[in-house]
Amino acid sequence: MVGTIDNDDGMVCLTDEDRVRTEREHHAYSVYKNLLESFGLMDFENLNNQNVSPVGKFTLTSDDYPDHYGGAYIGDNGDLVIHTPIDVSRSKETIQDIVRTSQFSLKQSPYSYKRLLQIKEGIRQFHLENTENPICMNITAYGISDYDNNVFVEMELLHDEQIVLFKERISDFPGIVFKQGGRAVPFATVQPHEVVTKNSGVSESTVGYRANAVGIEGFIMSGHAARAKNQVIKLVNGTEVGTVIGWQNSGSVDAAFVQAKSSVTLSNVVKGTTTTLSSSIATPVSKASFYFAGMIAGIKNGTIGAIDVDMKVGGVPLTNLFASAIITKPGDSGGPCYTTSGSSRNIFGINVGSNDHFSVFCKASNIVESFRATPF
Repeated sequence: MVGTIDNDDGMVCLTDEDRVRTEREHHAYSVYKNLLESFGLMDFENLNNQNVSPVGKFTLTSDDYPDHYGGAYIGDNGDLVIHTPIDVSRSKETIQDIVRTSQFSLKQSPYSYKRLLQIKEGIRQFHLENTENPICMNITAYGISDYDNNVFVEMELLHDEQIVLFKERISDFPGIVFKQGGRAVPFATVQPHEVVTKNSGVSESTVGYRANAVGIEGFIMSGHAARAKNQVIKLVNGTEVGTVIGWQNSGSVDAAFVQAKSSVTLSNVVKGTTTTLSSSIATPVSKASFYFAGMIAGIKNGTIGAIDVDMKVGGVPLTNLFASAIITKPGDSGGPCYTTSGSSRNIFGINVGSNDHFSVFCKASNIVESFRATPF
């Protein structure tokens, strides 16, 4: 996206070319969403619709993906590009029947997403069972690149002997690409982009979004910043705004749900802007544009990279994160990442941390699954 940040409302001022691409990207996201829901993923946009009973899974496994699907990403023109390891003409007919549109592109690629996910799950299993193994200790992150149709493994020491050991002990799958990596650092009103101040047991960080957990109103913030349940959360001016009643910094979630005090007014307007976050969750898709709001970063626009990354952040192994090349800083943790396309600003997730190469984010869908706390 070429547009520039408008200082008055924090939004991006788009060129005519950007507007056309944004409209196409919005359509591409709908195609992607329909495709994943056909595989069994839950329709997250209807989580708060009382007239619709949620069906499907929060997270798909390798068994859910069909053999003809190899991953997808948003192309340069804004259309969805879908990898397929089988005959393109045969796959196109199958996918058209599912999404009921021909506005997407197919790309012949060597691997199915099912196979890529099986390889990633194998790496994860070895990692969990051998945490003190020097091979595992040298791995800083790994995941699936939907754009490149491969599995990537990042290493702190990227030497030939380390790669040979990995292939001998873990996997010699030809679709693994090895890269230089670095250790991730966790960053530690109420409204999105509000600052939570340091106090006993709590790190300074950024508020994500307001949420409702079975009738309890509050907001989502960083889990590693909140540290634990029952922590009292304060703003910079010292005002107590709530208490942590839901907390997780493990698995696929680094988040906390804070029950707001009755005297607190909750807003979903991103602080310093006129942008209002919607009550809907968005599923990350590779190469999709997004906005991010962080205490240090301010309002940034970027592009989603890999959508299934496992990474140690502050020494804690986290799974099923999504990544972006934008670099966030200490204090940005918990800040919301949300859509740019369409009229609504649906929530992708919140910031977890960053290394020298990319930032990682916790998916909002995984937060909902953990706390049953949905945006409102």
